[in-house]
Amino acid sequence: MISKDELNQLSDVVNYTWGKSSGDGTRSLTCALQQDEMIIKYSTVVHFASEHSLRQQVDRLIEESMQIIAGKLDHTRSQYKEVAGTTLKLEEISNSDSIEMVSASNHNPRKIAIYRRNCVLRVQ
Repeated sequence: MISKDELNQLSDVVNYTWGKSSGDGTRSLTCALQQDEMIIKYSTVVHFASEHSLRQQVDRLIEESMQIIAGKLDHTRSQYKEVAGTTLKLEEISNSDSIEMVSASNHNPRKIAIYRRNCVLRVQ
């Protein structure tokens, strides 16, 4: 179980968006702490023209989202080690993704969806 001081140090490391937006307008990566769990949420807007195109893009998005979250975790671990002087141990509880259609029409071939990935990790 993580102590209160260690949790405060971790929250300082993951709260890098205070006073500025998180993301570039099409992608977003946020991190939240709830008790002894860290929740990382990734989302992006997807534009596609057909079902075949969507499947290819989702495969790419799965890989991209996993890489971005892994990069965030590596960065968080290294920053935490600098701040706290100890190693941050995380255990993955869940990791899931979804895609939500936002705009689709028979008259327009361009469709818009939101791809999301949620990763929940236990802080030890």
